[in-house]
Amino acid sequence: MTRRAQLGARVLVPFVCVAVAATAVGATVAGAVEQRTLKLAAVSPDGTLWSRELHATAQEVESGTEGAVHLKLYLGAVAGDETEVAERIDKGQLDGVASAGVLCDRVSPTLRAIAIPGLFKTREEAVRVSQKLRPTMDQESQAAGFALLGVTTLGQDVLFTRAPVRSLAELKKQRLWRWDGDDAGIATARAMGLTVVPTPVHEAMKAIEAARIDGFMAIPTAAVAFQWSTRTRYLTPLRAGHLNGCILVANRSFDRLPIEHQQVLRGAVAKLASRLEEISRRDDDALVGGLFAKQGLTVVAPSAAFSAEFYVAAEKAREAVSDKLVPKAILDRVLKALGEDRVAVRPR
Repeated sequence: MTRRAQLGARVLVPFVCVAVAATAVGATVAGAVEQRTLKLAAVSPDGTLWSRELHATAQEVESGTEGAVHLKLYLGAVAGDETEVAERIDKGQLDGVASAGVLCDRVSPTLRAIAIPGLFKTREEAVRVSQKLRPTMDQESQAAGFALLGVTTLGQDVLFTRAPVRSLAELKKQRLWRWDGDDAGIATARAMGLTVVPTPVHEAMKAIEAARIDGFMAIPTAAVAFQWSTRTRYLTPLRAGHLNGCILVANRSFDRLPIEHQQVLRGAVAKLASRLEEISRRDDDALVGGLFAKQGLTVVAPSAAFSAEFYVAAEKAREAVSDKLVPKAILDRVLKALGEDRVAVRPR
């Protein structure tokens, strides 16, 4: 090698090394996954079983994505009720919601139909029908601009009142609270002749303390979480309606995640839904089965006659208002699935 060639080599080798190193660094930066924070709101107060499970799911997502996806939770309605949350999602201020029913029903007409009071006689019926119609719920949510990551059964409404209720006539004398976003529950109850006083969740306690309402139609775990059971004296375990919860994330936010992180998020939320179903079922049974009585509530089991007249009235009300709540074809699909389920589980 000539002296000029040796000199050229001495100059070229460092240049090539620097270029290779720069290329490697560039590839690493280009291959790095961008960190994402998904902002989710919920009306459930911090410290409740629902919020504890949401925190656990957030940790699972962060761990499963090696810190690339962080769920930031806004609990206790600090971001507003679910109507306000929907507006914040539209504006891009939030990415999603752990809905206690209102937004679930708005994005999925099938979920709204399932929430119509008096439709299901047992929790198990509602769970099985919800599972069977889940693909339809996914399609409806996508069309509304959301990824439906999970659906869970939160429970069935029972009555918490200051005075005992032993008949439909006595029930009609009660001023009952319902969540102001529960369109299906409010419309059906009023069509049954019930007096309903809708308010946001965070104003329900003020309503009973101000004597504007006489009781609540609510799931047992909510009555504990929001301390409504401490303001009433009687519990009537008449299963008045079914409540589904769901996790919704706006498509614009979900679609920006890499596929593998979408899968982690879906998997974590699916496990959350399963845990919430198990926990709420266990706690509802324990509360109605004895814990509420130990807390001072008097449990008044509805008579067969009361139950029968309630469900007959609910069915008539459903027929009267269903077209205003959901398209007939959707309600027919839910009723068909319910009928098939009852045939499938009927003792042979």
